[in-house]
This record gives sequence, structure tokens and C-alpha cells, in this order.
Amino acid sequence: KTQSSIQYLAFLADYDLLFDTALGMYDYELAKAVARNSQKDPKSYLPLLKKLSSLPNYMGRYEVDVTLKRWEYALKNLAMVTPQDWLEVMGENGGEHFDQCMQLVKEHNLHELGLTLFPNDGEQRRRIMISLGHRLLEERNG
Repeated sequence: KTQSSIQYLAFLADYDLLFDTALGMYDYELAKAVARNSQKDPKSYLPLLKKLSSLPNYMGRYEVDVTLKRWEYALKNLAMVTPQDWLEVMGENGGEHFDQCMQLVKEHNLHELGLTLFPNDGEQRRRIMISLGHRLLEERNG
């Protein structure tokens, strides 16, 4: 039934869009089914799906959002990663976790979102505000 539904949808949209949509729903089994029906080379999608499904929930979602260039969602999911999950996957402490959040904030101008995601940590808010100040000065000085 799933296969026939995917084939029908393929008449309406291309397989890459269907694959990205399934991936963006964080449904790795559906993404695998779409890729299988598209005649994609399994070497091109199986390692990615295996990696994503092995990661803790929010780390996997973060990786999907980065892959799909959905920066706001990426920051939201990265902010939800627990210190234990970060340490398990990255082998680094929580400071590096926030550094990665700050990189997203700076590169994709997500300061406002960053301030809403880290409302109670003075040091993190301070770093976001300083970054925002630098960006505003750069814009003003053009």
C-alpha cells in the first residue's frame, strides 16, 4: 500500500522532493521507502538514514534540518539536545554544545530565536546579545 502511494505521489512531485519531505518529517522509514521506489542507489541514502536513526532524537532532527538547510528548526532541535546526548555523540562538554548553537545564530542571523530558546541563562543570553550588537554595528557601518 505504501509503495503504491509513493508511486502515485511521484506523478505529482519528483522523488527528491518526496525524499526531502519524508526526511523533514523525521520519518526515516518513509524516506527509505521513497528512495527505494525512486531507483536511487542505496549507497547514496542508506548510510545517511542509518546514521540519522542511530542518533538521539534531537541530534538526528538537528542533522536533518542542517541537511535541508532549515536553520531555525536546526537551532530549535540543537537547543533541545541534552548534555548527556551531546557528550555521547560529540564527546565534548556542554560548552561546545552552546558554541554550535552560537555558530548557527551568527551564520543565519537567528539572534531573536536564540534569545527565546535560552531565556534563563545569563551567560548564554549575554553572548547572543553581544553577537547581535556586532551584527547591528556591521550593518550600520555597511
